[in-house]
Amino acid sequence: MKPKLSLLIYRICFAAGIVILLGSIVLFNTMSARRIGVFAGLGVELAGAIQANIFYKCPHCGKPINPRGKQPAKCLNCEKEIKW
Repeated sequence: MKPKLSLLIYRICFAAGIVILLGSIVLFNTMSARRIGVFAGLGVELAGAIQANIFYKCPHCGKPINPRGKQPAKCLNCEKEIKW
């Protein structure tokens, strides 16, 4: 998987997890329904983070890239250019 696609999936999962989490707190009346929504939101965020840790790496040396912040033009480890 290309690093750009992995970063996009990570950001979508993070945003969807926040929406699910906050939506379940606001919309549901019972605590059990809220709890299920909170765990579902956290699960979506966790899935995005695990995916980013597995696939968001330098295509040349395989070292992980930090998904928070800007997309680096060069790998910090091997210093080769990353094509986005």
